[in-house]
Amino acid sequence: MEPTLDSHLNETDVTEYAQDLLLETRDVGDFLNELARYSADNLSGPHGQVHCGITLLRHRSAATVASSSERALVLDELQYQFGDGPWLPSMD
Repeated sequence: MEPTLDSHLNETDVTEYAQDLLLETRDVGDFLNELARYSADNLSGPHGQVHCGITLLRHRSAATVASSSERALVLDELQYQFGDGPWLPSMD
């Protein structure tokens, strides 16, 4: 059974989707990329498109391990280069 996306999900639906996705994906990379796409799709709306990146911080070094799109990846890379961005303060 392939998990389906629905833009009007409640907490239970999201939890069930994530569980199904985890059980059905081949590896962690596939799971994280699909989770990023799912999150971006469900947070986007009539007021704009959301881009999602998943970052791993190890030994004070950040790296994007998954993203919803190429644009999300580029935006993360810009944050790393400038050492500034909307999510960087939350990593401290």
